Amino acid sequence: WVVSRLHNLTKKPFACRLIIMGQIRAHDIPIIRNVWATNFEKEFESLLSIVRGSPAGTKMGFDVEFPGFLREEAYWCSSHEIQYQSLRANVDLLKPIQIGFAVAGMDGRISNAWNFNLKFDADIDLHTESALALLKNAGLNFAHHARFGIDASLFGLSLAGSPLVGRHDQAPCWITLSGQYDFGYLAKLLTAQQLPSDNNAFQQHLNVLCPRRCELRDQCPYGSLDTLAFQHGIVRSGAAHTAGSDALTTLELYLALVHLPSFSSIPRPPGLSMATPPGLSLPCPPGPAATTQHFGGGCTHGDDSFGACDRALAVAFGPALWPEDWRSSSCCEAAGLALLFGDASGDCWRHHARRAMATGT
Repeated sequence: WVVSRLHNLTKKPFACRLIIMGQIRAHDIPIIRNVWATNFEKEFESLLSIVRGSPAGTKMGFDVEFPGFLREEAYWCSSHEIQYQSLRANVDLLKPIQIGFAVAGMDGRISNAWNFNLKFDADIDLHTESALALLKNAGLNFAHHARFGIDASLFGLSLAGSPLVGRHDQAPCWITLSGQYDFGYLAKLLTAQQLPSDNNAFQQHLNVLCPRRCELRDQCPYGSLDTLAFQHGIVRSGAAHTAGSDALTTLELYLALVHLPSFSSIPRPPGLSMATPPGLSLPCPPGPAATTQHFGGGCTHGDDSFGACDRALAVAFGPALWPEDWRSSSCCEAAGLALLFGDASGDCWRHHARRAMATGT
């Protein structure tokens, strides 16, 4: 019954929205530039020239792909300090693999996106097998990363001396979705040092390096990046779980929330509410960012959970259609999300289904 109801609720409104947005995007698709050591100087200067040539108010989507989690806290842990200590342990031990940037001006026009491929040797550098498998499936070539990757110290020095960081009039607004790990790796690259010993010091550190930040989780607490993009009619460019594509999709999600009218006027089947965030206003703060912190990487880096699936269905269908006592059926949840969002939500929901079937739940 649940599967059939989900199927009936997903036929026309979302498909129509994706077709319309796809036609719009087809006329003006930003290019994702793939950057290695051989073209690093040219492409980095291209990125900086756009920021220098823009007035204050540049928006920059930002994403980092990294080789997994060596230490994880319980999903329901609510202590920011405990979560930060896990972040600190992981970032200090692991190396980032890709850095993604996507840049837009105050008018909302996206210039380009960049995928900076850092040096990473899977035979030597620490990682988890599940994370590398996810990234390989996304198209990352680890042989190229080992041979042609950008040296992390060179990238960090170039970034530290650029107008992308620091407190000044042209400081861009960094846009992230669950971006604490992204900023953790950024701080490591910029300073070539281990992260501060406690969370308060880390936040103060970020306020100096990136004083203008916007965390989309404050407005969109539930759902993966692909799920949120689908809800707002965004057609992804590039492959999921690659930094340039994720940065571009994050920036487009921000622009959809800020610049586009609410989708609440679009007709939907009875009982279906995609919970468009209220306000639809996400101005970047002029100074240090708000204290709200989001340490989880969500499905972006394979850190999925049945709890996220529960909440997504509760948001989509409301407690009347997805009551509390159904939420123990992980396989049912996975099937529901797979039908509702299809391939747009990536492999995480299919992973739920496989794990649920393997355990017999």
